[in-house]
Formats: sequence, structure tokens, C-alpha cells
Amino acid sequence: MVFARELALLELLSGTAGPQGISLGVSRAATLADMSKAQASRTFASLEAEGLVIRDPQTREYRLGWRLGALLIDTKPQRTLEKVQDRIDRLLPLTGGFGASFAVLRGDEVLIVYGTSPNGVHRKLSWDRKTFPSHKTAGGRVLLATLDEEALEEVFGGPAPESVGELTTSFARTRELGYSISDGEFHPEQCGVAALVWGEDGRIVGSLALQGAQLEGSRDEREAELHRLGAEVARAADELSHDLGWERAPVG
Repeated sequence: MVFARELALLELLSGTAGPQGISLGVSRAATLADMSKAQASRTFASLEAEGLVIRDPQTREYRLGWRLGALLIDTKPQRTLEKVQDRIDRLLPLTGGFGASFAVLRGDEVLIVYGTSPNGVHRKLSWDRKTFPSHKTAGGRVLLATLDEEALEEVFGGPAPESVGELTTSFARTRELGYSISDGEFHPEQCGVAALVWGEDGRIVGSLALQGAQLEGSRDEREAELHRLGAEVARAADELSHDLGWERAPVG
């Protein structure tokens, strides 16, 4: 059967170990599905390319992807994408005309799962055409900031496309702030901010971002406004995470 391996892995990931299904590494999945590690790795790669599975950047394990949820967008009650849309609806009035989006990493790019245009009109974005360089966008940078050097090299198939020093400084600052900023890196007339979204199981599920035309004013004035927007998107990302069942660990 043409899709036997794909179906076998998807069935494994749809197990009952939790509300999001289970997550598996390549070796364990290969053993359970009775296939070689190379076969499992190639099959996971093809599923990931279509958004059917997601690889956790921290554990390197695979779990069911956002595209499965999108396929059920008209029938699944209380679905995650509804919560994303609801949270974006609440966020947009605070952003002065910026658009908003929810994205996941797909290889070395960031994939927009759901977004709005800068005027607030909702749209469901194509899985195959709306991907952008992850290291140049706020939504991608905040996700990349969670990876160690080895994981970054795996994402990019070698050294990342910026110097290690620049990436290290940028990512360290992102972790310190709790949000990332892009100001002209993706497009000279665009800027953006983004923060991480966490799922019920305590793992990263994506990033919530704001993007729009580059702000007017001096560099210091633009930076101050981006940090204001960064704080807003970080707050909204925390609230969305809570909507998805995540609870922040107590301090101390």
C-alpha cells in the first residue's frame, strides 16, 4: 500500500497517552512500526513537509501536526485554531493596525497556520505557499531561540545563515525579553514582534506574532514602540497558552 508507512506512524502518534496524542522519536517509532530507522526518518520528513506532524525542537520527538486540526476546522468543537482566532481578535485592537499570525517551524522556514491582514480581515493561509525564512521573521526567531547549536545546525542543514555570534546575541536577548523583534530584516519596510505559545503538555506549539509596516520616527522611538508591542504579544501568547490548557510553573 502506497501510504502504509505514513498511516502507521500517524496511527502511533494518535495514541491515547494524552489529549494531544503521544510523541515519539525516530528510533522508537521505527521499532513500534516495524520499519528501519531510515524508513521512519524519511517518512516523518515527508509528513512534516505537509504539516501532518511536528518535530518538537527540544525533545526531537514527533507528534501530530497542525494540518490535521485544520482539516477538521469546520467540525471539531473547541478546536485549537478557534482559540487562536479568538485570542487574535482580542489582541488586534491594541496593536494600531498591525496584522497577527500563528506559526510553526517547518524545517528552516516558519509556516503560517492562521493569520490576519494588517486591516484585521481574517484569512486561512495556504499550507504550501505561506512560508518565510525563520531567521528573518519575529515568529521564526522566537522559535529558533529555544534551540541549542546542534538543533540549529539540524534545522538549517549546517551552520545557520547568520554568524553564530549574531544569532547567540539575538536569541539570548529574545529569551531574556520573552519575545522577539524583527525590524527590516525580512523586508526593509516591515517589522514584527512574536512570543511563544505553549500547549497543555508544557511543550511549545508555535508562535504568536504581530507584523506590519515599519514604524515611523527615530530608531529609539521605533524600538520603544516595538517593545510595547512585544509586551502585548507576550501577554496575549501567555493567555493563548492558558486557553490551550498550559499552566505556568510556580516560581521558587
